Amino acid sequence: MSCLSASGRKRVLSSGHLRSDAYALPTPKSVREGNENQDAESEMTAKDVAAFGRAERTSNAFTDDEEDSKVYMSVLWNGGKLGAAFYDTFTSEMRLQLDVVERDDFEYLRRLLHQVQPHVIITSSRQDERLLKLLQRKEDEGNPAMTNRQVEILPSMEFSLEVCKRRIVCLANLPGMPAHFTDSERAIYSASLLPMDSSNTVRCLGVLCKYLDKHRVNVELETSDVRVPILAVKTFSLDDVMIIDDNTLNALQVFLKEYHPSAYKASSGKEGLSLFGR
Repeated sequence: MSCLSASGRKRVLSSGHLRSDAYALPTPKSVREGNENQDAESEMTAKDVAAFGRAERTSNAFTDDEEDSKVYMSVLWNGGKLGAAFYDTFTSEMRLQLDVVERDDFEYLRRLLHQVQPHVIITSSRQDERLLKLLQRKEDEGNPAMTNRQVEILPSMEFSLEVCKRRIVCLANLPGMPAHFTDSERAIYSASLLPMDSSNTVRCLGVLCKYLDKHRVNVELETSDVRVPILAVKTFSLDDVMIIDDNTLNALQVFLKEYHPSAYKASSGKEGLSLFGR
């Protein structure tokens, strides 16, 4: 029997077999660290896989909800101007298209429909026949939102300006409106939040709010006292179009109409000192 080394403490028989009381050499530090790193990497990989699986499931659920969402739009063309309002069930946001000048070729309306891609369109029965044909036309056959589009034609009395204003004032689900407001306070708050000077847009908004409440959009499983949620009210314009209202034009002095100082001729006016009049 001979000793392998003094520090190894490992005894070997002459036949080459290990004794029962012999034990192995200590594992080098570098080998131990390598094994620990491999175990940590395996553990991290398992955690990453689990986290990725949860993220993928969440992403799939998010995508499914987005695919199930619908866009409801109300459109009105009156007095040579086009107004619209639409509600997205996925974001619960109300978007308002301010009154814009629209010609009888409805080029702006075509672009609006192409960008918004509404599933349900609400309009008045007194609209032009060409506009109704455009709304009912399936232009983009490859787009399911266009091919499955539904057009609701309501009586013209539903689009009455005063009736729609009362509907808007009675809304209790406008974002930021306190529940204790009186009718006069609601009217002031609504006027500060919504473009009341765009008559066609106000009509579209009033009709759309009634339609959403009647069909219980987004609250089908809730009790009857639960209103359709409106988390935000925002103005909308096409991607490459900027809309400037009358107040902005007056503030920038792009157009400035001066009226006659006489009360008998106050109805008439002329272009004053402005960018356009220079």
